[in-house]
Amino acid sequence: PRVCPLVGHQMSSARAARARPTLAASRFSSRRSSARPAGGAASTSARPRSKPAEDALRCRATSTPTGPATEAEVFQDAEDRVIRLATTLNAYEHVAFTSRATNMGTYVYEQLALVPERYRYLLIDELTDRGLTNCWFIAGLLYKIKLAERETDGPMDISNDLEAYQERLETLKESLELEERHAEGDGRPRDATTSRADDDDDDAYESRDFAATSTSRRRVAAAAARAGVQVFEGRAANVPGGPFVNRFQKVLYPSPTDETGGTWHGRVVLKKPKFVETFLPLYFRTNDTLERFLTVPATGEPCDLSLDYQNPPYLESDMPPDMRYPSRRTDGVEDAAIGTDGDVVDTSTWWPIPKLPPPPFDTLVDYLRPLGPGVYAGKGWRGGGRGDEFLTFLLVRRVDVGEEDLEGALDE
Repeated sequence: PRVCPLVGHQMSSARAARARPTLAASRFSSRRSSARPAGGAASTSARPRSKPAEDALRCRATSTPTGPATEAEVFQDAEDRVIRLATTLNAYEHVAFTSRATNMGTYVYEQLALVPERYRYLLIDELTDRGLTNCWFIAGLLYKIKLAERETDGPMDISNDLEAYQERLETLKESLELEERHAEGDGRPRDATTSRADDDDDDAYESRDFAATSTSRRRVAAAAARAGVQVFEGRAANVPGGPFVNRFQKVLYPSPTDETGGTWHGRVVLKKPKFVETFLPLYFRTNDTLERFLTVPATGEPCDLSLDYQNPPYLESDMPPDMRYPSRRTDGVEDAAIGTDGDVVDTSTWWPIPKLPPPPFDTLVDYLRPLGPGVYAGKGWRGGGRGDEFLTFLLVRRVDVGEEDLEGALDE
C-alpha cells in the first residue's frame, strides 16, 4: 500500500505569513496578457489563475471537528479521488452521462484540479492501457465547447499551464539569489537548501522528522529552480514489457533563443543505460504556443502543442541555459525521496550531445492535449504528423516546486 511521503506536514502560520520578495515581471506573464486566441478575440487565457485547487481540498478536509487536516488525510483524500477518476477513465465506453450538458473533458479536468498537484502523478499507475487511450479522446472533448465557456474559471490549456509553472521556477530562483546576496551583505553564510531550525520561529517545525522532510523538500525545490526545466513522468499505452519499457520522462524548457517565450525545447529521457541515451537523445522543439490551437495533419483532430523530433535543437546555444559543463547536467538532488514508494531518485537531467534521431523517430511528431492541470494526453504520428499513428501516452508533471515553496523564501 502507498504511504504519504509528507506525513505530519503542516505549514507554520508564521512561515506562511512571511512576505514574498518583489521580483521582476516574468516574460511569460507579459506574453500571456497580450496573447490572443484564434479569431482575434480577447483571450480568456490572460485572466489570473484561480486559487490553487489544493486549498479547496484542504478546506473540505478541515471542516471536521478535529481541526486542520494532516498531510496523511489530504493524501488519502487525493488517492481516493484519483482511483475513482481512473475507474471512470478505464471504463469510459460504459459510462453513460444522461445530461448533454455534461462534458466529460471539463469534468475530468475539474476533478484533476481538485487533486493536490503533488499527488496527480498517482493517476499514471491507476490507468489501464484502455484508460490511457481513452484519455486522448476525452481530452479532445474540451475543444467541442466554446472557449469562453470552457475557461469560465480559468485557463484550460497547455501553454498557460507550462508558463505558469515556469514562472514559479523563475520566482523561486530569483528569491534564492536575492536571499544569498542579502546573506553575503550581512556577512553571514546562508544556504537556501539547509534547515532553518535555528530560526526564531518557534512553531516552524513540529518535530525533527518534519524538519528533515522540509529540508529535503527545500533542497529539491532549490535545485529545480536553478535547473529551470520541467520534468514530466510519462507512460505509453499498449507497449509490451510493462514499466521497464513503457515509462519515460519528457523534459521541457523555454527556448533560449526565443525572447517571446513561445517556443519550448526538450528531450525524452528513456530511463535506460547511458549508452542507450547517447544513441537516442531524442530532442524535440515545439510550435510557438502563441498558436493557441493546432490540428493534427493526419486526422484533422485539434490539439494544443506539437513536439517535433524532425528538426531538433542541436546547437549548444539551444541547450538549457543552466546546463553545467562538462557533466552536461542541469541541477538536481541525487538522493531525493519523491513519490509514495519510498524510492530515492536523482532529480538532475542529463543532456547528451544532440543528434538526428534514427527510425522510427526520424519523422515523428507528438501532439498534446490538456487532460488536467499539469496532466497532458499525447499521441504521436510519423511522416511529420501525416503518416501512421505511433504511440498514445500520458504525461504528468513532477512537481519539484510547489506553491508552498514560494512562501517565506526571503525573511523580511
